[in-house]
Amino acid sequence: MISALASAALATASVIATPTLSWMSTEDRRHLHMATALFLPAAAGLSFFSLAVHMRLSLGDWPQSIGNDGFSSALIIHQDIAGLFFGALLLGMFFVWTPVALVSCFSKRLRTSLKYQGIFAVASMSTFGLTFLAPSDFLNWWWD
Repeated sequence: MISALASAALATASVIATPTLSWMSTEDRRHLHMATALFLPAAAGLSFFSLAVHMRLSLGDWPQSIGNDGFSSALIIHQDIAGLFFGALLLGMFFVWTPVALVSCFSKRLRTSLKYQGIFAVASMSTFGLTFLAPSDFLNWWWD
């Protein structure tokens, strides 16, 4: 939980701080803004689907019960990493992005970051939507 909060705080700080990087060229700043906006949704989505593949390959089937009985240590570590990224995405989307977007609407200095905050929001919602494409047995295990 603490690492998810730290990750969300880092993402917020990078979104707020990147408009002030005057030593970088405009093109480099745009690429940094885009990378910052897409990193957490992409990492959460990739870790989620790679966990599904890893689980299927290592267990041979989807889990039949809640918990991680019979999981290898590598699968448990993978589950923890995917959970951290997904948790950070949830926290970032609902508790960090919303107030930052509201403050940015009223601050001239931060208004330039609204485009990238919108990209983050769309990418985050797309990641959440794509998770429902996973097999239902995996989703039952994941959400429980």
